[in-house]
Amino acid sequence: MAESGVGKTTTSLNLARAGMPLSGDDTTLVWVQDGRCVGFGIPRPARVSKDALSRVDGLAAIVKSDAWDAEDEQELTRDQLSSFVTLTGLEAKPIAAVVHLTRSRTGPAA
Repeated sequence: MAESGVGKTTTSLNLARAGMPLSGDDTTLVWVQDGRCVGFGIPRPARVSKDALSRVDGLAAIVKSDAWDAEDEQELTRDQLSSFVTLTGLEAKPIAAVVHLTRSRTGPAA
């Protein structure tokens, strides 16, 4: 959970490109089942920014050059994403890690 524009989708896509299947980039349902923490991501389009093109290797190949909105963002469907990364289904998966992103008070890293 983090505010818009902090890098949730960018981080999720980079983790997926590194081999971790993508469950969701924004909202995940989490619960305890048989003593284990499990969950799955809500399947919905991912919103990417033009800035993400320089931060996610190969992303430019799946975005549409004419589909940017007024905030320089566009939605990528699960079909588009499935050609780029491995997606998981709606079955519960063990939670391996939780990443909490927050905006830096001093600005972006150099």
